Amino acid sequence: MFVVWEPILPTDWSPPSAGVLARIPDARVEQFWDPDHRVGAVLSRSLAAGVPGCCRSQGRLWDDVAVFPPATRLGAAPPAWISGPVVDSIAGLRTRLPR
Repeated sequence: MFVVWEPILPTDWSPPSAGVLARIPDARVEQFWDPDHRVGAVLSRSLAAGVPGCCRSQGRLWDDVAVFPPATRLGAAPPAWISGPVVDSIAGLRTRLPR
């Protein structure tokens, strides 16, 4: 699983602190800082217009959860599931991930 942090809010001027990264303690997770919004841009191009129904700021995706089938390359296909904001998507995410 990948978590990508991007600067969206005026306070997001630097990579997330250790305290912020610790919010996701699962050892299977890799966390990245994407100050240029590259991951969000690639993901956005693979989505249909208006998807997801929330979570865009100045045209940029943010606070979303996306699930892809194994071995899917980012941008090659849309996610199998996308939702946001993250806080409202946890239950849906849990039903889509293998144990």
